[in-house]
Amino acid sequence: MSGRLIGVGVGPGDPELMTLKATRALAQADLVVHFAKTGATSHARTIAAGHLRAGTPELPLFYPMTSEQPRDGIVYREALREFYDGAAATLAAQLDAGRAVAVICEGDPMFFIDDPDKPLHTGTGSEDYFLGAWDFGGAPYAYPLYGAPVIGRELAGQRWSVYRFHLDSPITFTKSMKATIEHGHANDRSDNFYSVAYWYQTEPHMPFPPLPSMDDRIPTLEITGGPGNEGAGQHPSGLSPK
Repeated sequence: MSGRLIGVGVGPGDPELMTLKATRALAQADLVVHFAKTGATSHARTIAAGHLRAGTPELPLFYPMTSEQPRDGIVYREALREFYDGAAATLAAQLDAGRAVAVICEGDPMFFIDDPDKPLHTGTGSEDYFLGAWDFGGAPYAYPLYGAPVIGRELAGQRWSVYRFHLDSPITFTKSMKATIEHGHANDRSDNFYSVAYWYQTEPHMPFPPLPSMDDRIPTLEITGGPGNEGAGQHPSGLSPK
């Protein structure tokens, strides 16, 4: 392949918060690709609209279905498999033709290394970061470096658990490291997110700040409204609604 494939994250939802690198990639692209549900407009395309070069060809890739079919069913899985195989073949043909192809996606995992205000690494979405696109396949899985051992439905009170270990791609820092990730389109999800991080610590080191109390670290279901709160009156045992 003589072309170039560029993954472009469009940021947390505000077009003015897209990175300079992302806007530069869009300006240089020969083709802009974006994903959307059939019959809908791509959120990523809407966010990036003001940064697209006039006249740049676009290629929308429409998912055959989302929640219309059970995610653990053969119909759902086969439809998505065929969709991704077709999308990959389409992109490969564009790259073989020598084009620079920019694929725009929502959601930016960001890593701030030794600077709390400037991200050093910016990704293209939660599913991409945890290596679970699209929608984690609708069934649990677990591998040595990444996995999603608990997969719920997109309803209030449901539980999900995903992980990724950076043993193959370490993130080194000297003073501080902060990781952030978008919570739904433009951070409009009302879910409760809890995370845990492990690192190798050199000695000696300054005292660590105290951990929050145990009560503050136990997950609770907080009904806040917004996407993800359908069926909010039903919650699993072990989660107490506030």
